[in-house]
Amino acid sequence: MGSLSVQPPSGAMRNLTEVFVYLRNATKQEQFFAVDFEQQQKSGKFFWKFREVSRNFLEDTVRLINLNEDKIAYNKTPPTWINVIDEINYEFTRIKSRIAALKEIQNKKLRNPSISDEMTSEQVKIQELTEEITNMFNHARRLIRLLEDSDNVSVGALDEIRKNVISNMMLTLTNFLTDFRVSQSDYLRHLDSNSKLDSFLVKSDTTIFAPSEIPLVEEEQSILQIQQILENEHVTKVREMEILKISKSILEMNGIFKDIASMIVDQGTILDRIDYNVEHSSTKIKSALESVQKAEKYQRGNKKMHLIVLLAGFAIFLILLIILTKF
Repeated sequence: MGSLSVQPPSGAMRNLTEVFVYLRNATKQEQFFAVDFEQQQKSGKFFWKFREVSRNFLEDTVRLINLNEDKIAYNKTPPTWINVIDEINYEFTRIKSRIAALKEIQNKKLRNPSISDEMTSEQVKIQELTEEITNMFNHARRLIRLLEDSDNVSVGALDEIRKNVISNMMLTLTNFLTDFRVSQSDYLRHLDSNSKLDSFLVKSDTTIFAPSEIPLVEEEQSILQIQQILENEHVTKVREMEILKISKSILEMNGIFKDIASMIVDQGTILDRIDYNVEHSSTKIKSALESVQKAEKYQRGNKKMHLIVLLAGFAIFLILLIILTKF
């Protein structure tokens, strides 16, 4: 998945493609200079060309580091969940392209209803694309869950960035799911309306061409009408099968929505636990403060401490008295 266009954290990595191309061209020029070294050295051109290439190389090397940007470690290894973001973005691009292709095939089928081999292949394509998109949604959901479980011990700005990325990914996945669900519902509604129209045409054909009213001269035309009725029945059965498959995919989408809701609920429970721990620690600190205050009051009101202080004062008085009597 290295070919994906995932933007790294700002300031932590640099795009060195242009520098690489320039250095490669400079290497080719140096090789060319080495071949014609004797001739160019005589004319004095080699020294000036090599000096120009070296100066440009040093300028591009210096430009890789911005001296005005402080407190940035360019050689710092990026977090492991960057690769997971790469995978998720790739899945989102695939989902977007597959949904667009599915809409195009569905619109083509609705515009040209028929029972030919081409339309049968289109039905197979619709089924395959629906199953593929469902699998892509499941894979993207698993990748987002993996992104949630990665680097849970990290704190600070990286953890905030990871949480924001998770929220953005979940919102994007929900938008894709909603788009896919709406397109499938519209396709089902159009199929239902077309099937009702076909059933109405079948009833009108049977009433017009009743056996009692068909003359013997129009026997061939009645056979064609019967064949058309059979073909319409076949189309109705095929569309019923498509409706069942699409309803199955919608049920799977419902399961994905439920899983996303459970993930959001889990995040809410984690936040509730953090709030509970903070409140519990504050109550413990208050109780400890009260215990310290009680101990201080007990020490102040202790009679032994008063007696010790009194005896110490008396001893100091006696010492002063002895000193005064001697002198």
